[in-house]
Amino acid sequence: MTAVVRVLLVDDEPDLADVAATFLEREDERFTVDTATGAEEALSALTDREVDCIVSDYDMPGQNGIDLLESVREDYPDLPFVLFTGKGSEEVASDAISAGVTDYLQKETGTSQYAVLANRVGNVVEQYRSRRELEASQKRLSLFIEQSPLGVLEYDSDFEIVRVNEAGEEILGYSEAELRGETWEALVTEDSYDDVDEVTSALAAGEGGYHSVDENVRKDGERIVCEWHNRVVTDDGGEVVAVFSLFQDVTERERRQQKLDELQGRTQLLMETETVEETVRVATEAADDLIGAPLSGVHLLNDAGDALEPAAVVGGVYDAFDELPSYPMDGPEGSRAELVWDVFRSSEPRRIGDTETYEPLTEPTPARSVLLYPIEGHGVFVVSSDEPHAFTDTDETLSEILATTLTTALDRVEQANRRRESLRRLERLHDATLSLMQAEGDRAVADRAVEEAESVLGFPLAMVRLYDPDEDGLVPVASSDRVDEVFEDRPVFGPDDGSVSWEAFESGELTLLDDIGRHDRAVDAGTPLQSLMVVPVGERGLLSAGATEPATFDETDAFLAQILATAMEAAFERVDRRAELERKNDRLEEFANAVSHDLRNPLNVATARLELAADDCDSHHLGHASDALDRMETLIGDILTLARQGREAVDPEPVGLEGVVRQAWGDVATADAALTVRDTATIEADPSQLRQLVGNLLGNAVEHGSTSPRSQAPEDSADVTVRVGTLSDDEGFYVADDGPGIPAEEREAVFDAGYSTAEGGVGFGLAIVERVADAHGWEVRVTEGSDGGARFEVSSVAVVGD
Repeated sequence: MTAVVRVLLVDDEPDLADVAATFLEREDERFTVDTATGAEEALSALTDREVDCIVSDYDMPGQNGIDLLESVREDYPDLPFVLFTGKGSEEVASDAISAGVTDYLQKETGTSQYAVLANRVGNVVEQYRSRRELEASQKRLSLFIEQSPLGVLEYDSDFEIVRVNEAGEEILGYSEAELRGETWEALVTEDSYDDVDEVTSALAAGEGGYHSVDENVRKDGERIVCEWHNRVVTDDGGEVVAVFSLFQDVTERERRQQKLDELQGRTQLLMETETVEETVRVATEAADDLIGAPLSGVHLLNDAGDALEPAAVVGGVYDAFDELPSYPMDGPEGSRAELVWDVFRSSEPRRIGDTETYEPLTEPTPARSVLLYPIEGHGVFVVSSDEPHAFTDTDETLSEILATTLTTALDRVEQANRRRESLRRLERLHDATLSLMQAEGDRAVADRAVEEAESVLGFPLAMVRLYDPDEDGLVPVASSDRVDEVFEDRPVFGPDDGSVSWEAFESGELTLLDDIGRHDRAVDAGTPLQSLMVVPVGERGLLSAGATEPATFDETDAFLAQILATAMEAAFERVDRRAELERKNDRLEEFANAVSHDLRNPLNVATARLELAADDCDSHHLGHASDALDRMETLIGDILTLARQGREAVDPEPVGLEGVVRQAWGDVATADAALTVRDTATIEADPSQLRQLVGNLLGNAVEHGSTSPRSQAPEDSADVTVRVGTLSDDEGFYVADDGPGIPAEEREAVFDAGYSTAEGGVGFGLAIVERVADAHGWEVRVTEGSDGGARFEVSSVAVVGD
């Protein structure tokens, strides 16, 4: 924005003054021109408003222009004054100059003279304002130097001191008179000489040096650290005319920063500790080394929660105290125990000491200066010295940072310990649940669950209740030994009892109570039980854990209890499935017996009669009848195998695969088929059931592969070639042929009972293969072989050696 130039035009002819004002404002848009008709009116105008320049005629009645100029100079010695007169003479000009006129201009005819006048006025006003700004700036600089809280040194172009303010004198210990004419060498220690020399050289060259931190020496010899901010003042030609340096004593700041840097390393060590003892040791050593607190220590809350016990501390404490104090929660009034517990409970730090005893405590102590910091949830950090007035504000800051980090580090160690313990409990729980899955019957599952809750999860009081439809309630069926010590009676909880247990069972959600006495619906209220956790076990019942102390169970306990409850539910379901399987197996056994007795006897009679009929007559129908009877015999055998598969126990042992293959090959009607065993291995399997599986696969390959076009390999001169070998990942084996193979869309169906593509096939052979594989925990699948035929792969097999 353009600054306004306020002009006062003085002329005894009003019309001429108005015309001049109009043209001046037209020539320069910055101008605002007021008029006065004489010296008296002009002087009055100066007192009423600000004026940047006076333009005055010379020849006026009363006081002329020179008289007005002299009057103005008495009060405004620097205000621009332009004498604009029609009466020009050397005498007038000389008098004007003598009176201090700023500029002198002869009036002429025409309006062009106003352009010249406007230019002259603009120039003198700019010069006036620049001069005033420079003077004001110099004044402000002088005031700044004098009043600055920072020390200020002014050097000349030769870097000799010419000025020092009061703050600088206090910092350096010298007076301005003592330093005037000296160079920076008088203020710098030898250790910082080279650095300061580089700074001054850079300043002189205009290439830096604007900021530095150096070690300086006071008049009394004390070494201090000062931070310097330097600026060079140059003239229009770029020559250095002065150097100003603002500085402050940062000795304490640098020492504090040095300690903070050292503290950062200690806090890093704190955050890397793995045990409580190591964490406390690092913290107390830091207090001793960085703060000068050799009597420091840490008091941690004991397991009972009724005392703050001394933890690991630095060695100085053992020399100062005959016995490390322990602070009970109910310490007497005015004792150190009361004070320390007050800090722990309030979470507010305290600074005490600087006297012979803790004020207002009466117990004597070697400590003279003490800082107490709460370690939230853990205890109190005691930063202590045997010297009075030992700790500065910086020491308090460092101690607070150390205490905060100590709290975080102890939290981290505690969490890590909890995680490790949780992992150990989880691993033990995993092993225990495997045992749980082997339990026979609901009662056995409940008994093992209680045992695991007590021994593995550490639940002091554990109980399992199962829902009994006859009772319409949750009946206690198993409990830990301590339950009898706590409860005189263990009632059945039903829907009308208002119990927490029934409520959890009905909602299917875990319930955790930290204080049973505050829960008005707890049936167990009034007993020694205070903590209760109830975990539903599906629709079968629930697992409950209790304790005689409040707030015993946390989220980890709840998580592990839910895992156990889930395993219990699976175990109960397994019991149910086993019972159902037993019922099915009984029915299958009855069916197998019926097949064996009721079908085989008539079949034997029919076979014998057919042989007798063949002796009496010769008919092609008899051959077809014989084939049908043979097919019925095979069908009955396969049905019996399927019916009994799964009832026979799997008794695995190391079995040589090649030997089993050779034996099974002898059981198969191989016709013109050829066998190649490409790999040998020893696997874990039931020998008889493995022979059944391999035999069925070999028989399937011979039966379905004999119609295929043979490959050109020498071994394939037979009608069909069957190859047996181990899988590439050494976790199973395969049986492959070079027959027509099995279409991709039919491969899943081949294991269905009754599925067959061979003429006269009964379709149970591959179903038996799948049953045997399932019984061993194996997986079987069919794919395309390398020779284009069918390839059956049996995987997840334990291969124990060649």
